[in-house]
Amino acid sequence: MNSNFEGLPYQYVYMASTPRLDQFHSGITKLNVGNGEVQTFEFDATEFVSEPIFVAKRHRFGISGEED
Repeated sequence: MNSNFEGLPYQYVYMASTPRLDQFHSGITKLNVGNGEVQTFEFDATEFVSEPIFVAKRHRFGISGEED
């Protein structure tokens, strides 16, 4: 994690999830930590997911370079 973002407040948590018990990690879940709202995006049995990975846009928040 980019240390420039450590300790900052955040709105959402994204995670791999298992909405269908017949397949390991068959969805992505978005949790709104402010109000507790949960959205789950489920994928077909032929599709597989893992934990979400995010890449920041260049020059966002005054930060540039490899650590974005």
